[in-house]
Amino acid sequence: MEMERLALNWVKGCRFEHPDPDVYPQYKNIGQSLAILTIDTPDWLRIAQNWFDEVEDYDYASNRCRGVCIHYTQMIWAASNEVGCAAYRCDSIRPKGRKPPYLLACQYKPKGNLHGQKPYESGRSCSKCPKGSVCKRNLCVPRQPVTEERPNNRREPVQPREVEREDPMRKCLARRTRPDSLDR
Repeated sequence: MEMERLALNWVKGCRFEHPDPDVYPQYKNIGQSLAILTIDTPDWLRIAQNWFDEVEDYDYASNRCRGVCIHYTQMIWAASNEVGCAAYRCDSIRPKGRKPPYLLACQYKPKGNLHGQKPYESGRSCSKCPKGSVCKRNLCVPRQPVTEERPNNRREPVQPREVEREDPMRKCLARRTRPDSLDR
């Protein structure tokens, strides 16, 4: 759950910006998506769905965006095989007359959105799964079970300022309707 720990460490700093790997070397080769909300009960799955919905702005043939689509392309980046998300209420950031916002970060390893590269190769789902993996719901998954399957904070009491969270990426990825978008 290295990506989840990195995400939590980042959001606890309450900075709505991406880390500079020269200053924060632990974030080298790590992709990141950020969101900030000032509502009482943020819907993390909705945020992940909003990122995925950027598919409408992405053209695979030309590998270009008509608007913002970097969250989408990072989510589906074939080589990114680790993801972890965390959220934190940032009392230190209080917009005038509003509640303190929640900051959400999702970290991806290795990072995607590499210049000039497409996020995946078009073709049959799971046709290029690496050795030692199997195809499940049109995704390549390790043959051996992952030892840490649940988010870390589910095993510990939630601190007053931390938000208990689900893994929105797993649910979002499992609900995909475009099987060819998951090819490796």
